[in-house]
Amino acid sequence: MIEFCENDSVKDLEDSEDELFKIAHLYQIQQLMYFAVEKMAENIKNEKIADYIQLANLYDLHEFKKWCMQYAQRQNFVV
Repeated sequence: MIEFCENDSVKDLEDSEDELFKIAHLYQIQQLMYFAVEKMAENIKNEKIADYIQLANLYDLHEFKKWCMQYAQRQNFVV
């Protein structure tokens, strides 16, 4: 989080984009929330899609949920 506040970027998220989003939401750092959602979409992995949909539901991320559902459909997942 500190790295983002200093540089407007995070170099190595190590598959923790969702955790970064939760922290950003807790502290209401809008720009970091957008960054985390963007990184989740860019680095999506099949095994995380259900977690991302759940996160989108929990935090009312309607566009991200829609994107995740479309991704799941393209991958022939049952959600």
